[in-house]
Amino acid sequence: MNQNMTFNGSHQYGRSLNILLAAVAAFAIGILFYSYQDSQSITAESLQKATSLQSNPRELPSFSLTNHLNKSFNNQDLIGSWNMIFFGFTNCPDVCPLTLNTLDQVASELEGFGTIPRSIFISVDPKRDQPDNLKNYVEHFDQDMIGLMGSKEQIDNLTQSVGAIYAIGDESEENYLVDHSAHIFVTAPNGKMVALFSTPHDAKIIANDFKIISELYEKNKS
Repeated sequence: MNQNMTFNGSHQYGRSLNILLAAVAAFAIGILFYSYQDSQSITAESLQKATSLQSNPRELPSFSLTNHLNKSFNNQDLIGSWNMIFFGFTNCPDVCPLTLNTLDQVASELEGFGTIPRSIFISVDPKRDQPDNLKNYVEHFDQDMIGLMGSKEQIDNLTQSVGAIYAIGDESEENYLVDHSAHIFVTAPNGKMVALFSTPHDAKIIANDFKIISELYEKNKS
């Protein structure tokens, strides 16, 4: 009797263990399937606001500008980081301050995501924007923001390549204005432009779209 009882108990234990292992396996397969399905669903159509250029990333022309610390900044300085680039000028009364504040908020929204793009402000007002006032300007919004300046020829070369537009007013006037587009341009760690954001800008939407943009980039690399 004791032998039968031992045998039956062992049999019952073995059957329970098999059931448990089967359940664990099914759960693991379910997670893998869900992850696969989820990764497969990451497409440009998921973006709320951004225009994706993932299928045809734009190569930036060779450039060499001066940053707000009076040091050289060129194409190689874009490599290895995600960047959100905005063209404007420090005397801008509205669009630039609003947009740079938004970029600072985007960085806050992305805390914990693991990847936070650098904010880069490129001046389209070479006559008035020099390293000193550019440094004070960008650091007012974000201590890590990069301010860039260059000659009109250098700036024209960059703006035309990405599709940014600007027009300088009458420079004989002390407080002349500069009309400019307000797109935010996104470059990937390979230095190429992979997306852009048109107005109006919303920090939460930009942050959520950036997550998709970066995931698309990693997906296309593999």
